[in-house]
Amino acid sequence: FETVSAGAMIDLTDSRHDPRQGIRFGIERKFPKNNNPDNSDYFVTDMDLALYIPFFQKDTLVFNIYRSMATVTREGLVDEAQLRAEKGLGCFLGMPLYEQCYAAETKQILEIQSANKYGSASSIGGSNRLRAYNARRFRAGNSAFYGMEYRYNFSSEEEEVNLFFIGGIKTLFQLAVFAEAGTVNDDASQLTENLKPSYGIGF
Repeated sequence: FETVSAGAMIDLTDSRHDPRQGIRFGIERKFPKNNNPDNSDYFVTDMDLALYIPFFQKDTLVFNIYRSMATVTREGLVDEAQLRAEKGLGCFLGMPLYEQCYAAETKQILEIQSANKYGSASSIGGSNRLRAYNARRFRAGNSAFYGMEYRYNFSSEEEEVNLFFIGGIKTLFQLAVFAEAGTVNDDASQLTENLKPSYGIGF
């Protein structure tokens, strides 16, 4: 799997690494390389907006909006019968657990069909967005994320770590309380439906 990407960022914050105030907007276009003619050719556009507001003496309130959309330039294989013949699980009547096999095959075929028809935008889930779920948990032709985070800094100064196997790394101990929501859908007009919540505390 290879992807070529190009992007730009407007950063009007006070720190590239850990900002306390300002606004940041980034846009990136990704072109996944496709060596299989059965798969669609598409590109992905990601947009990310973050607002940082200083709070009390050391703390920061963060708001984040993220949107990703796939645009198909050449549609791949979407015919269900042909997909079953080429990508199926080999289910046949009379085999043990036929119903379960056919249900699993149908799910797989629908996912391939959907990916070829709509493309695959950047997924959500994992340490960056929708942290209550596994990495890349949700994927479709469009994805959206909304997050709010309260960051409590235990100190206002970065401290250098000099351990036997780690050296020259500066760190800032921070407690983060976050509340997030995200969703994916092949239909961009339905992105406000079925939002998945995510909230917790990180250190």
